[in-house]
Amino acid sequence: MNAVLDEHRSPASAAEAALLYQQRCSKLDTERSRLSKRSSLTANIRFVVFLTAASAALAAFFARVDVSRWSTVLLVAAVLLVGLFLVLVGAHRGITRQLEHVTTLWAVNDEAAKRVNRRWEELPAPATPPISPDHPYADDLDLLGRASLLQLLGSAKTALGLGTLQRWLLEPTQDPVEIRERQDAVRDLSPRLDLRQRLEAAARVMGTTSALQLETFFTWAEGDPWLAKRRWLIPLSWLLAASAVTLLVLHVTGAVGAAYWGIPVLINLGLTWRFRDAVHGIFERGARCEQAFQQYAVMLRQVEEEEFAADNLRDSSASLRGDSVDRPAHREMWRLHQRLALSNLRLSQIHIVVQALVLWDFHVLALLERWQTRCGARARRWLEVLGYVEALSALAEVAHDNPAWSFPDVATDAPAEFDATALGHPLLRDDLRVVNDVRVGPPGTFMLVTGSNMSGKSTLLRAIGINVVLAQAGGPVCAAKLRLSPTLLFSSMPVRDSLARGVSHFMAGLLRLKAIVEAAREAQAADGGPQVLYLFDELLQGTNSAEREVAVRNVICEMLSLGTIGAITTHDLAVAEMPELTAAMRPVHFSETIEDAPGDGGESVTTMSFDYKLRPGVATSRNALRLMEIMGMGRRQQ
Repeated sequence: MNAVLDEHRSPASAAEAALLYQQRCSKLDTERSRLSKRSSLTANIRFVVFLTAASAALAAFFARVDVSRWSTVLLVAAVLLVGLFLVLVGAHRGITRQLEHVTTLWAVNDEAAKRVNRRWEELPAPATPPISPDHPYADDLDLLGRASLLQLLGSAKTALGLGTLQRWLLEPTQDPVEIRERQDAVRDLSPRLDLRQRLEAAARVMGTTSALQLETFFTWAEGDPWLAKRRWLIPLSWLLAASAVTLLVLHVTGAVGAAYWGIPVLINLGLTWRFRDAVHGIFERGARCEQAFQQYAVMLRQVEEEEFAADNLRDSSASLRGDSVDRPAHREMWRLHQRLALSNLRLSQIHIVVQALVLWDFHVLALLERWQTRCGARARRWLEVLGYVEALSALAEVAHDNPAWSFPDVATDAPAEFDATALGHPLLRDDLRVVNDVRVGPPGTFMLVTGSNMSGKSTLLRAIGINVVLAQAGGPVCAAKLRLSPTLLFSSMPVRDSLARGVSHFMAGLLRLKAIVEAAREAQAADGGPQVLYLFDELLQGTNSAEREVAVRNVICEMLSLGTIGAITTHDLAVAEMPELTAAMRPVHFSETIEDAPGDGGESVTTMSFDYKLRPGVATSRNALRLMEIMGMGRRQQ
């Protein structure tokens, strides 16, 4: 496969990254076509060989006695052709596996190109965990679902890899040391495109193995072996199996006249009936993940054999390799897959025959429990390490595909702040994204964002929030430069009524604000810890303007007194004139351009445009009535 996908240099722009993936798709298409033709040719040759072997065997069987020499020749030819047929079967399986791998790699590169170009509707929807409506920011910042940050980080495919990534986004660390360690790992993984894509391809072949299925397996692996309290069962199984087979052979050869082999067979059937549910229940716990373990072995080997530069990745790789006594994790995982495959005989029609003769299930269980005793306590750690590397790889893909982005400086030696140069929204394409310099902080101040409808206020708040999430996950941010302190992020953007919870629009907003204020109080009480960074978009909609003005003032004053930092958007310009807030306010605004131009019929047509550039000061224009006029729902204002 390395011969198909040549070595590449890191792209200089997102456009180059998209082109790189498209070029790789083109090469993989060519290889897929070649392998498909080779597969068809091999299958056809195999069929011809099979027919020829069958014909030779039949001819040898029906040959006349006086031409027995030809019968021998035909029989030898049939045997050789059967051998060739088996070789071709193996070759065809190998070609099929290569074809599957190439097809999977094509899908990996195709989806990567679509993520770079933000073609959300053409991408599979990411698995979205149930999120509490009380989460401090998930609903507001487009973290989950379609056209989300999780979809942008879409290369994590295993249950543990995806779960680790979701946890980093929804429960971010505020530990600067851990953030820097992740950053180092992401930098290390970013140019390792082939490794990242091999890991993703193996995870795709694995299919859907849920976290619940894995947890069921871990419960078994970390538990006590079932046979530990029934140690007599295995030696008895060997004795009964040896007795049944020996007596059967003696009976068939005529050495023993009576069918004494029936006695151990009956005992075997009795033991099978007695313990069948318990033994098969153990098999079921691992069988749901059996094919996944095969691909986990492939992924573990990739990580074990890679020479990493980042300390945490080197430690992860070393923990999988083990020491001179332990076998490496990938080999043990492959062995588990093979032993679970042996248990699948229970699904076959010949199972009862084999079980009656040799107690097959008990011997397979003994093999599994040897693995359980030796490796069960380490299995969870192995797969968690793999999920950790996979989550870092997803962040590394974003760094690779967006070389203009930067890794933030997480400061601990200064008051809380968010200071960004050329900050943009990560979910917008490069050609649509408008960047701005943004500064939020220091404590005791807030950024007031004003502007007309559709001018970009809410997008700015989401850009701040999503980049904070990316920064504290250890990834790159959509900015030329960003310096921030570890923060507790909270947002309050337009919220919906909740019929299920019996909460109105206004009450839902109040409940969110109450939670944010309480979090800010707790952060202040924990002296020296991270401070709250809040993002308020049009606070307390759903009540009259006079009461809202007083409520907004009280909330902002409370947040200022608690040493928080934050940004607030509003259409209510009276907020900018409140004496209590003026000294702490850093006002910025967006504006629009309205032009009247002659239409096709000679009439005057009003157009409105936005440049989405942030300017200092408070906005002075409003556009609601003009927007209604443009939409044909209002009279032209004189």
